[in-house]
Amino acid sequence: MNAMIAPSVTPAAAYARCYQMLGMAFAYPGQDLADNIGSGELRSVLMATARVAIPPGLTPELECLPVTVSSTALAAEYLDAFELAKNAVSLYEGSYTGGGDRSQILLEVKSFYLHFGLSISEALREPEDHLAAELEFMQFLTAKQALAEMEGEDPSPYVRAQRDFLFRHLGKWLPAFAAAAGDLESVFYRTLANFTNAFVAAHQHVLFQPAADDGDEATP
Repeated sequence: MNAMIAPSVTPAAAYARCYQMLGMAFAYPGQDLADNIGSGELRSVLMATARVAIPPGLTPELECLPVTVSSTALAAEYLDAFELAKNAVSLYEGSYTGGGDRSQILLEVKSFYLHFGLSISEALREPEDHLAAELEFMQFLTAKQALAEMEGEDPSPYVRAQRDFLFRHLGKWLPAFAAAAGDLESVFYRTLANFTNAFVAAHQHVLFQPAADDGDEATP
């Protein structure tokens, strides 16, 4: 679920780049994530986003992120944090529905993807409600918004989809996920969980401001 990011650094393009980095970070780690950490790209993208998108005082301590790490070490941290430990934290939206029907969540999320002709990538190989998949979907929507704006086309369908998806899904369960991740031993994933929650909440706040340009109501 990737889309070309507009070369001009518009707000939508900046959001897309951040969602792309976060989607990569919460997928099972490979050499690409280790390389992004080692090059400083992950840290620089998140810090740049924090400066312009997250209110002062709400930004997690991004200085805690490692400056270099092997893919093997990342994989071990990932498995311990999200799969193997006794207090492993779920990366699936359906785990945070308070006893609701997960099959319904999967169906709803999948319908969002299918509406835009998308499906889970073979590389991810996870159910539709996995955090990485939902972040990649937001990357797709914000990148499409950025391209539409650059080409003088109407971006409102992508803006509306972002509002709807955050309100119904990603923005709804991330606070509970971040709270659960607060007890993780992994500084990397604990920091990323806090940042992702703050970033998505800030983006959602921006999206639900009065939108005079597309005539939509600002509240769901």
